Amino acid sequence: MARTIRVAGVPADFRVPRGWPVPTDRWIRTNAFWVPPADWTPTTHLRPAPRGWRFWQPNPLWTQSQAQLYRRTRIWLHAGFTLMLLGVGSRILGSVTRDDAFALASFALLGVALASYIVYAVVWARITRRALRRFAEIAEESRRQYLTREYQRYLLDAG
Repeated sequence: MARTIRVAGVPADFRVPRGWPVPTDRWIRTNAFWVPPADWTPTTHLRPAPRGWRFWQPNPLWTQSQAQLYRRTRIWLHAGFTLMLLGVGSRILGSVTRDDAFALASFALLGVALASYIVYAVVWARITRRALRRFAEIAEESRRQYLTREYQRYLLDAG
């Protein structure tokens, strides 16, 4: 199991591949959402992370700071909750009146409620994956610009 490192103010935890040293808080802040190339390692003589390794995992701050991404998905959550309440109410009404139609309706409503929750979870996961990919692209560009500036500073100091 991967060790995850949470740093205050960073909306995702860094997942350290097995055998890798734990990065500092400063490194995590500086490189937030950056995804290293496939064969990259922090030091020599280490094995690269497994193919497809997820370096960043959203944490509770993600949910707070990225709430606007999920605004439209909440309809599925609210629909599922409403349908569940209607299904339970229909089941209770069916028990009281001994009417099989209410029992059948309650199962249908609860099934659609479950489907709504599943849609919500799938859409939420897709949005999260898409946002993490976008943040990784931004982090890669920022890192490239930072390294370029550092190299230019080095050349000025060396010359």
